[in-house]
Amino acid sequence: MKLIFSSPDSVEVGLLKGQLDVAGISCEVRNEFAAPFLVGAVFNQELWVDDADFPAADELLRAWRTAPEQS
Repeated sequence: MKLIFSSPDSVEVGLLKGQLDVAGISCEVRNEFAAPFLVGAVFNQELWVDDADFPAADELLRAWRTAPEQS
């Protein structure tokens, strides 16, 4: 597995996970529950994908980052 994305913003991680799910790319969220229990420590949530899915996930991530924001 490869790390595709990391953020302290759980909403951002959830949005990208949803996009990957819709595209049929399985992913795993890590550090999802670590942050609330470790006061003073910073843990970003991470999205991991299978090695074989990484190129497609990376392409989706690039498109997601450059998409205009919806109001």
